[in-house]
Amino acid sequence: MDTRFKRQIFFLVLGLGICLPAYHVAGAEDHALKGNIPVSSSRPSFFPDYEILSFRYVEKDSLQPRSFVKFITQRTKHDSSVYYKFTSQGEGDYADYADVVWASESTAELRDGILYPLESKGSLRYKGAQEVIVKKEKYFDYAQKQIRYTSYDGQNKKTTRKIYPLKGLTVDSATLPHVLRSLINHDDSEEIPSFYIMTEADNFYHVTARHLGEEELLLADGPQAALKIQLIPRFGPLSWLGRAFVPPTYMWFSLDSPYDWLQYQGYEIDFSSLQVIGQVINQEKKLSPPEASSPASQP
Repeated sequence: MDTRFKRQIFFLVLGLGICLPAYHVAGAEDHALKGNIPVSSSRPSFFPDYEILSFRYVEKDSLQPRSFVKFITQRTKHDSSVYYKFTSQGEGDYADYADVVWASESTAELRDGILYPLESKGSLRYKGAQEVIVKKEKYFDYAQKQIRYTSYDGQNKKTTRKIYPLKGLTVDSATLPHVLRSLINHDDSEEIPSFYIMTEADNFYHVTARHLGEEELLLADGPQAALKIQLIPRFGPLSWLGRAFVPPTYMWFSLDSPYDWLQYQGYEIDFSSLQVIGQVINQEKKLSPPEASSPASQP
């Protein structure tokens, strides 16, 4: 039985209501939200002030080129708070779109060594075109414990507007690698604190990240030992079935702080999408980034 057919059976089971949606079956809330941000800001920052990563993505099975993405991390300060702005620019094939370009911009606050996303915006358009195909905005409101989500079409008209419950630390594809780096740095035990992922298909999954030890990667600069992390979605009573039917997602980071992101293997968008492998092909760090006037704030 091939992997895609197994996934179809598994999600048919979920769709029939044998278990509740993944966002609602989680047990105790992780990083319980108290006030605007759940923890103090006593730990120092471990991220570089300015970082540029270039990634190349290929299809997992065929190894055919998929896309190139540049990720930029920039540290900013406002009053006594430390923020990070994460931007990305990609081009190639993405989801069901061919020959497109896309961009994202996200802001997170560093508290007690853990990054908490505040907002995340992204847009996609065909290469060479000015008109945007789709634009999405997410605002993470810790005071109200909700995520405000809006999507727009090419005419900048709202097509979707929803409010989701914010049950704990929640990331999207733009903030996942950065937040996971902060969690690894914060807790070096085998079981990293769990969190929620909001996928580009607007589905939510409660996820546990597990250390799998060291593994050698063959990168553009040569072999490098890396820390291998597996992301394990929780499907409530059917978690055992999910592990059997859903191929695993892995991420690799450097062995020591600041745990540079080196490689990704998993779904491009969601569990129903193509599986890809992304690997760093260039990395640049700076101690003194351009100063930003102020971070993006929560609405």
